[in-house]
Amino acid sequence: MTKSVFIAIPCGSSQIYWTTCHSLINLTAQLVEEGWDYSIAFLPGSSLVDQARNLLLKSFLDSKCDNLLWIDADVGFEVSDAMKLLESPEKIVGGVYPIKRMDEAYPIKLIEPLNRKGEMVEAYYLPGGFTRFKRSCIQDIIERYGEQTLCTYKMGGGEELKVHHIYQCGVSDEGGYSGEDVSICNVLRTMGYRVWAFPDMTLTHTGTYTWTGNMAKHMEAKDA
Repeated sequence: MTKSVFIAIPCGSSQIYWTTCHSLINLTAQLVEEGWDYSIAFLPGSSLVDQARNLLLKSFLDSKCDNLLWIDADVGFEVSDAMKLLESPEKIVGGVYPIKRMDEAYPIKLIEPLNRKGEMVEAYYLPGGFTRFKRSCIQDIIERYGEQTLCTYKMGGGEELKVHHIYQCGVSDEGGYSGEDVSICNVLRTMGYRVWAFPDMTLTHTGTYTWTGNMAKHMEAKDA
C-alpha cells in the first residue's frame, strides 16, 4: 500500500520564508525517492490561524492522504526529522521549535514526571507548526462531535463554506490565552490519545530574525 501525506502550509502574510522553502524542496525529493504520494496545499492571506488550519484540514479530509503534516511558513527543518514524524506509528507527533524571543524557550507543556518512549517524550500539547496527525484521529473527532464542530465560513465573493471548526482559539484552564494548537491536543487527549514530541530536533523559526533551537539540548543545559 502506497504511503501518502498531505502537507498543509498556512501563510498568514501570503509569503513563505526561504528556510521553509529549502526544507520543503528537500523533503519532496525524499518523498519521491522513498515512494510516497504527496499533496501540498497553501492557505495564503488568512490572518486567523485557526480559520486557516481548519480550511486546510477540510482539504486534507477531502483528499485520500493518510497523514496530515503541518509545516508553518516560518519553520525550517531537516528532512530526516520530517521523515521521523511521517514514519512514527504514533497518531500525533511533532517537533518543537523555539519561540521568537531572545531568551530561549519552547511552546510545549510536558507531562511530569517525564514519560519517554524511544526518542519521544509525552506532552500535554505542542506547537502546531511541525506536527503530523494520522487521518484516523481527525476522523474520530468529527465522528464524536459531528455537528458541534460545523461552522459556516464566509469566503471571498460571498461564498459560504461548511467547515469542521476543530482548531479553536480560546481561554485556558488557568485563564490565559489558549492557541488553536493547544486546543486540538486537549481535545484528542480527552479522547484517550497521547501527544508525543521529538525533543532532539534542530528547527528554525523565522521572523525579523531566525531563531534556531534544539529542545533536548536546551533541557540538558538547564539540568547541567
